[in-house]
Amino acid sequence: REALAGMTAHGARALGLADTGRIAAGQRADLCVWQAGHSAELAYAVQPGRLRQRVFGGRITHDRFLEAR
Repeated sequence: REALAGMTAHGARALGLADTGRIAAGQRADLCVWQAGHSAELAYAVQPGRLRQRVFGGRITHDRFLEAR
């Protein structure tokens, strides 16, 4: 949990980004889904080849889930 919070809510707060870092109503709809077996791997999972889905402004801009079909 701490690794995920450090890469999301805590990171956004440290950068002064009040409308990012959480999935909640009123927040920006920007999200990346990375391939990781466990939350302890998150710091190492953030690599281009492990990106599975990216959403910016509420629109899917990259989706390896759909590409695999």
